[in-house]
Amino acid sequence: MLDSILSRLPAPGKEFRGAPFWAWNGKLEPQELRRQINDFRGMGFGGFFMHSRVGLNTEYLGREWFECVRACIDEAKKCGMDAWLYDEDRWPSGAAGGLVTRNPEYRSRFIQCISGDEARAEDGCRTLGCFAAADLNARRCSSFRRLESAGEPLAENETLLRFRLSVAPDSSWFNGEAYLDVLNEKAVEEFIRVTHERYRAELGSEFGGTVPGIFSDEPNFRTGFLPGSMSMPWTESLPQTFAELSGGMKLSDRLPELFFKVGDEDFSPVRMHYYNTLTHLFVNAFSRRIGAWCEKNNLLFTGHVLLEDNVVSQSSFVGSAMRFYEYMQSPGIDLLTEHWNIFLAAKQCVSAARQFGRSLRLSETYGCTGWDFPFAGHKALGDWQTALGINFFCPHLAWYTMEGEGKRDYPAGISSQSPWFESYHRITDYFARINLALSGGAEVRDLLVVHPIESTWGVFYEGRDSAEPEWNTAEENRLVHLTNFLLGQHLDFDFGDEEIMARHGAAEEAGLRIGQAVYQAVLLPEMRTIRRSTLELLTAFRRNGGTVCFLGAPPERTDGAISGAAAEAYRNFRKAAEHELAAALGPAVRHLSIAAAGTEAESILCQLRRHDDCEVLFCCNTGVEMRDRQMEMPLVRDRNLEYPAVRIAWKLPAAYRIYEIDPSSGEIFPVDGFYENGCRAADTSFAALQSRLFIAAQEIPACRKRRDAAPGAPVVEIPAGVPLPVRRSEPNVLLLAEPEYRIDGGGWQASEPVLKLDDRLRERLGARPRGGEMIQPWLAPRREPERKLALELKYEFDCRDIPPEECRLALERPELYEAEFNGVPIAPLPDAWWVDRSLRLLALPRALFVQGRNRITLRTAYHAGMPGLEYCYLLGEFAVGENAVLTAPPQTLVRGDWTKQGLPYYSGNLTYRFDLPDGTADGTVLELGPWRGTAVLVSVNGGKAAMAAWPPYRTVLTGLTGRGDRVEVTILGHRRNSHGPFYLKDKWPVWTGPFEFRKYETGEPQLVPAGLL
Repeated sequence: MLDSILSRLPAPGKEFRGAPFWAWNGKLEPQELRRQINDFRGMGFGGFFMHSRVGLNTEYLGREWFECVRACIDEAKKCGMDAWLYDEDRWPSGAAGGLVTRNPEYRSRFIQCISGDEARAEDGCRTLGCFAAADLNARRCSSFRRLESAGEPLAENETLLRFRLSVAPDSSWFNGEAYLDVLNEKAVEEFIRVTHERYRAELGSEFGGTVPGIFSDEPNFRTGFLPGSMSMPWTESLPQTFAELSGGMKLSDRLPELFFKVGDEDFSPVRMHYYNTLTHLFVNAFSRRIGAWCEKNNLLFTGHVLLEDNVVSQSSFVGSAMRFYEYMQSPGIDLLTEHWNIFLAAKQCVSAARQFGRSLRLSETYGCTGWDFPFAGHKALGDWQTALGINFFCPHLAWYTMEGEGKRDYPAGISSQSPWFESYHRITDYFARINLALSGGAEVRDLLVVHPIESTWGVFYEGRDSAEPEWNTAEENRLVHLTNFLLGQHLDFDFGDEEIMARHGAAEEAGLRIGQAVYQAVLLPEMRTIRRSTLELLTAFRRNGGTVCFLGAPPERTDGAISGAAAEAYRNFRKAAEHELAAALGPAVRHLSIAAAGTEAESILCQLRRHDDCEVLFCCNTGVEMRDRQMEMPLVRDRNLEYPAVRIAWKLPAAYRIYEIDPSSGEIFPVDGFYENGCRAADTSFAALQSRLFIAAQEIPACRKRRDAAPGAPVVEIPAGVPLPVRRSEPNVLLLAEPEYRIDGGGWQASEPVLKLDDRLRERLGARPRGGEMIQPWLAPRREPERKLALELKYEFDCRDIPPEECRLALERPELYEAEFNGVPIAPLPDAWWVDRSLRLLALPRALFVQGRNRITLRTAYHAGMPGLEYCYLLGEFAVGENAVLTAPPQTLVRGDWTKQGLPYYSGNLTYRFDLPDGTADGTVLELGPWRGTAVLVSVNGGKAAMAAWPPYRTVLTGLTGRGDRVEVTILGHRRNSHGPFYLKDKWPVWTGPFEFRKYETGEPQLVPAGLL
């Protein structure tokens, strides 16, 4: 394996590279699709996911749709890439854009609890049961009794509860239909017939080749609930299956326990068995069937379920995520924002993948981070996921078009609309080399942690998470804390789901086997209930000499019922407090130590792989201390924890030496160290967010010492306080966001944000606001508008200095407007656009500019069927001063925020130039100092640029002559200051999605700093 890794490091293949979520969100054209595929290839991606998204205007699964899919497959072949399928129109997967759920039989169903007078009213719904609840208060009652009908008399302290069957109502999100009953085998079979079989009929010959698999997005059993109602998932077969799985319980007699705590007992076996039944039905109907179909048809079933992040959220939406993963050939997770260190979710996914021999583990990642998410963030989020075993990134989101709502669909845009796209291959190359080194061989994880999800099921009832936030937080954090503790102690582990263990577990001479994984030790966290099958398995494992430890007290329940079985079995296991776990488990499972000042460096995560002739270790510093509140992490740029001195002690054969691979270049360097007590030890360091990739083998020839900055090397800084010549990659920008307006020839109204005005106009027409909740354009009826508004927009700006050359107006759908500049009609230029092909350019001749007030006027007949009003932009050679006054274009800038130096809305790349003092020696270190943007490129005397995108922000200057040397520093920009969101108090929101663009918390656009600060 060593030779294979080394030979492929310079250029890893497509199988080690990510594939963007490609949003098909407009009218699709094969030639444009082909062009964008070549952009993806240039960005270093190995493929792409063809993903129907908000705004699709080509009939989903229609003739033109498949013409476009076939064109993409053909272009993928030419480019040596993979073309991945996606199984839904928008998300979550299951309804096929409403094509399946047009049949009411296949719609999702819920049991709804209604009380009091409402429960007595006739509503035409089927009644599943009526009960009298005593001392009902919020979500608690002291007791309940079943009634024959809603009309029976009640005691003074009793409240009538009626449980009725509800079918999901029509929803525009599902194109006027509803979500799928994912618990119903027949419904899922129909989804497969409509979607998967259609793909097989059209493209089956490509399956397993250029088309490797199909993505299922956020399937779950909760979508479609009636807003504000007390509802829980239901399907016709649920009561019978519940009885079979619970040992004969009759759910119809215990319905109140699904919604209420009864008496003083917090745990309900009914709730535990109910969520177990939901999980069984969901997995059996959806995951197992689709996984089997994919297996039969040579496709990989990939994607992720909804809200797999913690024990509470997954209980409510999917039950046990690990059980769903069993049938996915490539299980995955979803990582949204830069604030979620959801190590727990990654461990669940990777554990199931390892146990079932699934080598490809996906993450839909980088969504909701915003336009200004830097390369350091791409690396940091990717590093920790890689360290935990994720190896296939699906970056979210690459838009087919930015027209209309497209540009607000959870940016940033990870495609050619971002000015940094030509440099993105440095990120994809970096991860491709790490994935190559970590491919094959055996993952070294000898510890199994029994997953306590069933203990959560017993105490979780509908609404408890929101009604009792303190309980919710404590319940979520308990397992998160244990996960973080073990990872921080470098006691790597897998989770074991008890139901999977019951079917695939065995105590063998080699250890405890679950599927294809074998473990030497087991840890039982604090649990409220445990399965009898788990106790029997662990008892046999312990008899064979295995290590079993537990935290806290033995659970009082077995299979949900009060029992002394756990206490009896636990007598043979070892009790350990958290601080004792390293000593208790270490002899059986510890393979390495990563220590700073004698204690494990908890912020460093790692993955260890073993091959016949080498071992590979990847380590990354997350830059931040472990936190139980896993979704409240600081911005990546504020993760500054570093380790100046770290000792790695790695259990290796004495003949092995340690080498380090630089994933950015593929170069290999020897690492100094010594052998002691069966470990090869090496001293190193980890800057904030730094990662290191080590490989241990007997000998790697032709290695040389790393060319780091020599100790005491001279340091130079970019001059501050002096003008530096600059060069922009694009024209400067004046954002035109707040027009004055008038309607139907009335008086002029004061300016307001154009998206707010658009909502106001639609309200006036009796239409819903634009957004993702609308029926897709491919299905929406096309008819003449019943009413139109004569709309006139006026944008004014002052000009102190006439621009030196012709300017441009960037405008979406210019054919819908009569446009004038200073009273003179202006027209679109042929095939001219900025940022995205939907943003067309109109010429503004220099001769039409006047000193003083200038005016752009747009007139249109506005109606509900229009794409809607959007920002427009003045582009050209000018500076934008205070009050948006145009002045002469800047030729130089000083260090400092460029938004305050005439470039407030500029969103391209910008290069600073400066000369080094004569005599500057080769190998001098350039300290970049503070900066804001996406990444930094540094070139010397016009040579190849080096990238400095993550700490430490410095680079070694090579190729210096010592006389007249010139350095160029390019800040790769982003579209945040030109495309928003603009009106938020917090310039860096926790979450950036469509709704953030329609929040108006400030009176004027908020900008973020940019450039050399």
